[in-house]
Amino acid sequence: MRSGIFCLFENWNQDHQESLKEQIEFIQYAEKLGFDEAWLTEHHFNNFSLCPSPIALLSYALASTSKISIGSAAILLAHYHPIKMAESIATLELLSQGRFLFGIAKGAFPIFDISMGANPDKNRTLMLEANRIIQKLLYEEEVYFQGEFFEINNVSIRPKPQRLIPTYIASESIESIIEAAKEGYGILAGMGASLEKLHFIEENFRTNALEETPFTLALTRAFFVAESHEEAMEEARMAIDIFIQCMNAAKENNPTFVQIIQDTTYERLRSELFDQNAILDQAIIGTPKECIEKIRTLKENLPLSSLILKPATASYKKAKEALRIYKEEIEPLL
Repeated sequence: MRSGIFCLFENWNQDHQESLKEQIEFIQYAEKLGFDEAWLTEHHFNNFSLCPSPIALLSYALASTSKISIGSAAILLAHYHPIKMAESIATLELLSQGRFLFGIAKGAFPIFDISMGANPDKNRTLMLEANRIIQKLLYEEEVYFQGEFFEINNVSIRPKPQRLIPTYIASESIESIIEAAKEGYGILAGMGASLEKLHFIEENFRTNALEETPFTLALTRAFFVAESHEEAMEEARMAIDIFIQCMNAAKENNPTFVQIIQDTTYERLRSELFDQNAILDQAIIGTPKECIEKIRTLKENLPLSSLILKPATASYKKAKEALRIYKEEIEPLL
């Protein structure tokens, strides 16, 4: 099981430049500790999670490291032209010497779709079609494609990747799971995904995959460790509460964000997506011994490929200490 970190580029101190700098330094620290992966997300119109430009952030993170794999969790593929995206990720693969992981999603923020003039009801279909084109462009020459959204005529991109770029889909939908199974893609699962939901994903993947196709699951969990359960839970609950409030209630005071939320029914949808109880219920929080037991339970019940930890704290100093304890006291006993 590989170990990873999940990166939101949180703006804890209301300083955009410092927030970006701190997150990159945190990725570098995780690399020094021996973590295998760092996953960067994509959010828009959000004063708390400053990651609207995933290719730029991925490029900088890869250039700032040398060993750790850097993945997108996930690029909102419905908002990018597949030719341009294929060119971008082929370039990332070459510059990083194979350390880039390509995670995609349809997007869970209809507010962004409205501002971009897109139809959120079409996003999943558009995402899957765009990815099919991207995969062809990466590994084939003179690509032709006629789809619902795109028409590609005799296109050969340059540069070409030298290695197969691992592809992941962040989705719980049957349609996306079937696509992942048939094409051999990995699954990105979120902080609130229950064992029941993960078993559902695995069952449907294996039903639709060839026998030799591996089920690659990268699972994200909120994480914090301390000397006592009470101390760990107090720190984590505060950080998760702030995160949920910012993602649900639009307290960032971004005019675009607030206006769209007020004018639509999407506030309810966001509340369903960012479920504080679900995130806490599935979190790995407690003493080192308690964290070991929780991770062992996950490993006993799931074929985990990667465990992606999201430190549940507003302090990078405490987050670094939590990662150190994980590597030195928890991981060796798993």
